[in-house]
Amino acid sequence: MPKSAPCLPTDPDNPIPFEDVLFPAITVARQQLLTHLVALQLTAGTLPLSILSEAAYRALERSLLQRLAAFCTKILYFEFSQMRPFGQHLLNVLGLETENNLSVTHYTQFVHQLLQDGLLTFFQKYPVLGRFVATAVNFWVEFTAEFLQRLAQDSRDIQRIFGSTTMPSSDNKVAAIQTSLSDPHQRGRTVIGLTFESGLTLVYKPKDVRLEVAFNQFLHWCNQHSKLLDFKVLQVLSRNNYGWVEYVEHQPCADEAAAERFYPEP
Repeated sequence: MPKSAPCLPTDPDNPIPFEDVLFPAITVARQQLLTHLVALQLTAGTLPLSILSEAAYRALERSLLQRLAAFCTKILYFEFSQMRPFGQHLLNVLGLETENNLSVTHYTQFVHQLLQDGLLTFFQKYPVLGRFVATAVNFWVEFTAEFLQRLAQDSRDIQRIFGSTTMPSSDNKVAAIQTSLSDPHQRGRTVIGLTFESGLTLVYKPKDVRLEVAFNQFLHWCNQHSKLLDFKVLQVLSRNNYGWVEYVEHQPCADEAAAERFYPEP
């Protein structure tokens, strides 16, 4: 990896259980993604960093790390408890163990032991788990590559529909990403929130959004034929089996009259 490549998706203030064991899977996923995108290295001149900031890209990798941890944590903890001295394990069971240099040393030894053969022995012992991990990595690569390619090809229409002053480019990358805003479906796909450097915020939905288009057209019709308060009508860019939707920001009531409408008396 070049020196400019993003580091692994860690967060010192919010570590993921046994993330040190799972980092090799993230490295493999990154390389597979680059291969899928026909990119030799993770650089600013090619996808994904040509349209995403490093922080936004790390958020994508961190979502995979969290998913892998959800699969592996219980078994990894079981294996870790087997190699620790009985006294420390008993203290942990009783909820009396505190972090110290000795426990950190045992954890480091545990990670080193697992990674010596690239987790081969571990996954030979738990082959079904190995299959889950490999499948999750493959699904993430497929979904992430699809998302990035769609974002790149729809950039001009995103500018036109949502009124961004500049389209997603090297001058207006995606600054931040919120992942897993829905349950995973269709091989691990989830809704993603995007905030561009220009301030534009969108929601990417990897599903058919034509129903949302029709519903907002209906709301627009209601606004034209009613003297009541207008409904909020969202801008939607519909594509074949996916779409981009205007982000709805939660806002407080503007005045007392708005509060009374929101909380009507019984």
